[in-house]
Amino acid sequence: MDDLDRKILSLLAKNARMPVKEIAEQVALTSPAVSSRIHKLETDGIISGYTVVLNRPADRVYVDALISLSVTPSHRDELVELMLDTVCSTKSSIRVAGEELPAEVVRSRLLKLTGAHLLYVLDRVRENTTDVRHVRQYLLTALYNAPLTMDNHYALMVGHDLSGGSG
Repeated sequence: MDDLDRKILSLLAKNARMPVKEIAEQVALTSPAVSSRIHKLETDGIISGYTVVLNRPADRVYVDALISLSVTPSHRDELVELMLDTVCSTKSSIRVAGEELPAEVVRSRLLKLTGAHLLYVLDRVRENTTDVRHVRQYLLTALYNAPLTMDNHYALMVGHDLSGGSG
């Protein structure tokens, strides 16, 4: 790595989206030469990725965290199997939380679930201490409601923790 590479790195550190043409002008090289140097810095592992820095409103509290969750394959597979059964159902309505809902509405909601929703449901199941007699219905209801409840659940947890955990 030479001084030109360090200058390119400095420019990219300030603005990872800076056009190669602009970098080339600032380091007095051609655009292909800069592209080649950036590619070499990437393949050599000097540049391992690019990131986005968000401007966050000052009136909100944000916590950045790296969270590691382990999920047993059987629990994950059970949720995926339930989702698959429900999405592939030929019924015109599906019972969720004791209510018959149009099958298309339920299918649509389930098809929009992400891994975060599945982890949220599994966490709520793990924390549950009540007797659940109809596990499939319970899980289907939890999956269906996850997009509506997950963000608020975590916001309430943060608010509780920030208040000292009282009340």
